[in-house]
Amino acid sequence: MMTPPDNAPEGAGRRPPGRPRDLEAEARLLAAGMEVYGERGWYGFTANEVIRRAKVGKATYHSRWSSLGEFLAACFDEALAPLQHQTVEGDVREILIAQGRLMADLYFGPHRLATQRLWAEYEVVPDPLRRVREVLTQATVHRARRLVASAVADGQLPAGLEPDRLLEPFEGGIYMHIATASPENRDEVRAGIDAYIQQLADDLLAAIPVAVARES
Repeated sequence: MMTPPDNAPEGAGRRPPGRPRDLEAEARLLAAGMEVYGERGWYGFTANEVIRRAKVGKATYHSRWSSLGEFLAACFDEALAPLQHQTVEGDVREILIAQGRLMADLYFGPHRLATQRLWAEYEVVPDPLRRVREVLTQATVHRARRLVASAVADGQLPAGLEPDRLLEPFEGGIYMHIATASPENRDEVRAGIDAYIQQLADDLLAAIPVAVARES
């Protein structure tokens, strides 16, 4: 895993103070932004297309966001809000399963195209997408690290275990399982993803004490 800054991105969804908000129009813009970016990528991502698809006036868009990068960060922030505020309770197994389900939702859910575009395009156009990537990593990577670190502090995992030692094989396994699904068996993989996530969590947690003992 790369280690981007652990602070939340600034400026996502900013608007001038005191300006009345049309929440319905703003929601349509943010939803349209995810659609357009997922379909066309950064180089085909234009304010005019988003405005046309959202069926709002240009002033509604331009009064809220000063750049496409800022707007796209707001789109991801809105799309990931339910995930960012999701409460995870229980032991470390439940933490892993919740993280796996989050990943499955990102890669199988309605925002899968936009998510995949972002991971790929950040390597090509990092500057305008840096803030957008921070929104995504804050909701996924940083959140999972904090939860696993808490499990280590609570004594559920061996003392000194780095969260990435557990998260990298777990998240990598889920990603590979989903990414290698062919069009013919994609529905089958989708139907069985929860069972796969639970089994992978059990396998990795069972292996951790052995791996730690070998290094000591």
